[in-house]
Amino acid sequence: MTKYKLLLLFFYLLFANSSFAQHEADNWIFGAHAGIDFSSGNPVNISNSSIQMNTLEGCTSISDSNGSLLFYVGSPNSSANSLTVWVPSDNNGDGLDDVMQNGTNLIGDVSATQSAIIVPKPNDSNIYYIFTVDKFYGGNPDNANRGLHFYTVDMTANGGLGAVIGGNTPLLDRSAEKITAVKSADCDSIWVIAYANQNGSAGTYDSFHSFEINTTGVNPTSIVSTTGLGAIPDGRGYLKVSPLGNKLAIAHTGQNTAYLYDFDNSTGIVSNGVSLNFPTTKSTYGIEFSPEAKRLYVTTYDNHSDDSSTPNDSWLWQFDLEDPNPENTAIQIDNLNNNGYRGALQLAPDGKIYRTLPEYWGTNGGTNFLSVINDPETLGLACNYQVNAVNLGTGIAHQGLPPFIQSIFSANLDIIHLVDLNTNELNLCTGDTFTLYADTTGYPASTTYEWTQDGVVIANTTASLVIDDTTSFSSGTYVLTVDFNDGSCPQTGDAIVSYFQQAVANPVDDWLVCDFDNDGFFEFDFSSLNASVLNGQTASDFTITYHPTQQDADDNTNALPLTYTNTTAYQLETIFVRIENNANTPCFDTTSFAIDVMDSPTANPLPPMVTCDSDLIGTDTDGIEEFNLSNQNATLLGAQDPLQYA
Repeated sequence: MTKYKLLLLFFYLLFANSSFAQHEADNWIFGAHAGIDFSSGNPVNISNSSIQMNTLEGCTSISDSNGSLLFYVGSPNSSANSLTVWVPSDNNGDGLDDVMQNGTNLIGDVSATQSAIIVPKPNDSNIYYIFTVDKFYGGNPDNANRGLHFYTVDMTANGGLGAVIGGNTPLLDRSAEKITAVKSADCDSIWVIAYANQNGSAGTYDSFHSFEINTTGVNPTSIVSTTGLGAIPDGRGYLKVSPLGNKLAIAHTGQNTAYLYDFDNSTGIVSNGVSLNFPTTKSTYGIEFSPEAKRLYVTTYDNHSDDSSTPNDSWLWQFDLEDPNPENTAIQIDNLNNNGYRGALQLAPDGKIYRTLPEYWGTNGGTNFLSVINDPETLGLACNYQVNAVNLGTGIAHQGLPPFIQSIFSANLDIIHLVDLNTNELNLCTGDTFTLYADTTGYPASTTYEWTQDGVVIANTTASLVIDDTTSFSSGTYVLTVDFNDGSCPQTGDAIVSYFQQAVANPVDDWLVCDFDNDGFFEFDFSSLNASVLNGQTASDFTITYHPTQQDADDNTNALPLTYTNTTAYQLETIFVRIENNANTPCFDTTSFAIDVMDSPTANPLPPMVTCDSDLIGTDTDGIEEFNLSNQNATLLGAQDPLQYA
């Protein structure tokens, strides 16, 4: 019996021929010593005291193409007016993550909404750029705001631990405390987008600045898009571009507004801004798109008191970007009165949007949880928002979450087409065949397909590939690259296929026992049957359980104790056996057998049978006579049921 669980493949958009890969957003480091890891497909808490970050708002982190954390950036304490870069190593043995070489005093601030974002250099797996922005200073926008800068990290330096090299490079003298990034339409370069005035020289803001990062590095000359809104003096609130690179949204906290724009990822131009209409006028802060940009989410808050322990009010709104007038489609998803402050929204590798929900400003205002929008593409309350969904343990979430290049979260090719688990790992059982394929609906006739297995090109140019465990197309990492040959970027999907031995449940004989105390019950030792079920299979590789129904055996529920007493006296009972492969539990098989308990018979004393010798048998003097022993049955049985015994 072949059994395997259905899986969901959620893929990330890859950069063709570049170092940008699919697991760079797997590790989030944020807040106070908080972290989560998405490499398994689901968020796993990795918060611990070795994480040195202690920030109220802005932070960022980056992982390599395999999902291993490389470094993270944030503030070392709640009053810092600079940023620090840490690596997840402890070479000095103090139990804390090490500061990257030259990784202190980066321009930025603990209170900048999005203080930094990390971008890998295209076609170079060793070079990363850290873009930083300073905070908005209320009352005097020009006061000490140090603008937009970038730093270069070389991961080959300092013995492979990485180092910040060459100091900072200024890009804008003044900028708002927000920044975002997305891939370009050329499939290789990346846009980093900031907000400032037209020439980046004043502390009021009305223009987007798109900087291109390509194989030669960072182009310091930005593409400027002026909004026409006039000078905005408050630089707080999040800025996000959609994963598809076609929309951009910005929150203006001090103006109680948020705007939605079109973004051209081929030119970097921002245009066609519309103001989002909220049913209530509150301060805006967090902002995020769903993976396919069908919905936009915004958090707002009513600030009772910033610098105290007074709880505030917070809201979560959804806008329908498929509507002709999305600015008028606000749906309230959540509202917390006196129990929530401003918080970030961030799309994750699992396709969900996570939310920080601190109670108030300051080091004591954070919480040990993240909330989540489970189905962000779904309209209205069906988006399945869940408060306090992720327990951070000792980690504390404040107002910020790490931003990433948004293209990472663009849903790409699904070549497995199954549901149940957010991973590209496809675990099969020996004997299974499976077809990996791309849904070619709407593909142009010019489309071509290339498959690789473990990095080696396969001689298959179709949109599908059959795998099994009896041919060369068995276990391995399969990648399908679809090139539309129409000027658009190729798309890629992958599947990590592993085969596991199919368990076999060998037959077990029915177990019928005599009841020595005649109460109808018996203690069965099911473990004594394991050897029969295995019949040569390696015991350490499998788990055997016993169940009351076939459904329970299939579902692996309601396992019976190995020392088991039948439930009803003198009644036949069927027991169902499940054997599963420990390395891949969907590779299981079942069988069944019957148990029954029977009274032990009692042989009552019998009187002698005496008769006279006759000539019916032989002669009447030969001492031989015929006896009918069945005449003794009634005496032998006594009160016992003659129908139960022979």
